[in-house]
Amino acid sequence: MLKERTIFIAGIILAFLPFSGFPILWKKILIALIGLFLSYIAYLQYKEKNLLSTGPKKTETYTENESNINSKPQQ
Repeated sequence: MLKERTIFIAGIILAFLPFSGFPILWKKILIALIGLFLSYIAYLQYKEKNLLSTGPKKTETYTENESNINSKPQQ
């Protein structure tokens, strides 16, 4: 929940940054830093999701029994 809240706050800061009174150079630097920070948080989320889903993967397996298809009915 902390990561989601952090992303939300960074998004709000990013939305209001163009309307702030900072010089253009500072705005560009802050936008780049916030972008890198959000990328890092997204990477952490990706790693956490993969660690949780590393358990055994269950898939359905289908096989055909060809011997029953080609054989003659038993009498």
